[in-house]
Amino acid sequence: MADLIRAWRQGFQIANLPFIATELAPLGPPSKRPEDAARARFGEALAKVEKNDPLAWVVTIVDGGDPEDIHPAQKEIPAERFAAMALAKVYGRNLVAHGPRLESWTAEAGKAVLKFSSVGGGLVPRSLRLGGHSLSGDKLAGADRKLVRAEARAVGNDTLVIESPKVRQPVAVRYAWGAFPLCNLFNQEGFPAYPFRTDSWPWKTPTDVPPVKNVERAAIPDLPPTCPRLAPAP
Repeated sequence: MADLIRAWRQGFQIANLPFIATELAPLGPPSKRPEDAARARFGEALAKVEKNDPLAWVVTIVDGGDPEDIHPAQKEIPAERFAAMALAKVYGRNLVAHGPRLESWTAEAGKAVLKFSSVGGGLVPRSLRLGGHSLSGDKLAGADRKLVRAEARAVGNDTLVIESPKVRQPVAVRYAWGAFPLCNLFNQEGFPAYPFRTDSWPWKTPTDVPPVKNVERAAIPDLPPTCPRLAPAP
């Protein structure tokens, strides 16, 4: 993505051309338990691009997916979020443009305490219905490395306290980390919190990776003489 942005800026000859990207929409059956997913990892990669590029921003549509369609019908969700981000970041409007982001966390007495930025009027749980499945607004979910569900409560405007009777000492927290997570953490302005994880564990361990099979490389045929060809650049 960083290379794509760089190439387009060069192609348009606009060095400060702004870019707004979106995380992938949830797809597939709703996640019944905490899990890892390519969708979540791709969002994490976009966040790294945003962090290193002052003119690139990312919106999340984690609450706007469809189990059977990678292009969900609720187009107003990405439209409104792209518009808000552009108005705030490109046109300088003073408004809340995106949802809460995890800033820091600590483990205290068997609980995980998480601090967020971009909370607007404050963190709020909201009931969510997505893909025929619903999640009430009275519980928030997190998971440690053993993928244990946890209870969360908001403390003040920007803090969550998460705990589970199955975890004596939290070592990590993940939120909305799956192919089709049901999540319900928002700010009062209606923007969902970005999916996050506090750990740096790899997605696959050596025991998870299947053995590589011999794959025959496909032959690439030459173009027939009648096909147009691009002339090399001078």
